[in-house]
Amino acid sequence: MKIKNKFNELPNEIKKEIIIQCTIYNQQILANLLIQYDKLYHMFFTYKKKINNLYTNSNMQYYLNIYNNKKYTIKQKKNARNQLVNYYKPNINILNKEIKKINKEINTVKKEFQNYKKKYYYFFFLYKNLI
Repeated sequence: MKIKNKFNELPNEIKKEIIIQCTIYNQQILANLLIQYDKLYHMFFTYKKKINNLYTNSNMQYYLNIYNNKKYTIKQKKNARNQLVNYYKPNINILNKEIKKINKEINTVKKEFQNYKKKYYYFFFLYKNLI
């Protein structure tokens, strides 16, 4: 309360300068958060494409077909299962973990963005009211 009273006692020119500096500071943080969000969003969709490529990979479909079909021998089914478990499953699990991690980061960036957006508009309208 004391700071607010002292701030109100300042001349309007100094108030405007302080508010402009706060607005510019928050604007810079918002710009940095947008850049960070864009990078994370690009990484998110890159990992999604990699998973999609693994699922649509003709070899994986071939092994799934062998594993689920009764007309193949036990040895062929075992070989197909080994390929699916030893190659495809670990890769998909790693990509899913990365996607979850990036998704959490995206959500934190969104929350930070919303907080700084509120601060930015607070100072923006405060300045607008002083003019």
